[in-house]
This record gives sequence, C-alpha cells and structure tokens, in this order.
Amino acid sequence: MLPPLKKNAVILAAQMHEFLSKWKKNPQDQNNEWQYINRYEERFWQRIKLVRDDLDQNNEQSDVLDNIIHDWAYYAKRGYDQSKIIADEIERLANKLPD
Repeated sequence: MLPPLKKNAVILAAQMHEFLSKWKKNPQDQNNEWQYINRYEERFWQRIKLVRDDLDQNNEQSDVLDNIIHDWAYYAKRGYDQSKIIADEIERLANKLPD
C-alpha cells in the first residue's frame, strides 16, 4: 500500500493525464481551448496546489512546477502544454517518494 501523499499525487497525475488525453483528441479551436482550461481549473487547481505544497514539505520540490503554478494566469493561454507539464512534474515527484 502506498503512503497517502504518494497515492494522492499518483492518482491526481493519472486523472490529469486522462483529462488531457480527452482534451488533445478534440479540435483546438479557441472556444474549445478555453472550455478545457476552465474545466481543468475547476477540477484540479486546488488539489494541484495542495499536492505541490505537500510534496515540498516532504523535500520533493520542482522549480518548473512552482513557476507554472505561480504564473498560471500567463500560461493559461497555452493551457494544454502547461497542464501536461504540471501533470508530468507531479508524477515525477510522486515517484521519487518512498513506497
């Protein structure tokens, strides 16, 4: 059984990757892009910040993740690409935690 933080982070990353796979399959017109960004923020944003803080408290930190979270308002216009980086970084950090 995985420790709670690792389990939560792995689940979050998996859910984000699943969401992103649906996002990528749809046409990337501007309305569709903003619709996915809004859904992404509603579903994941609070948990992303909580997991990032918990990972940091467990000595797993990523400048890439911190910068994207900090500057999300600017990066949101590149939503899919930035969202994928966030999911990848959370997964990478989670996998570094002990089992």
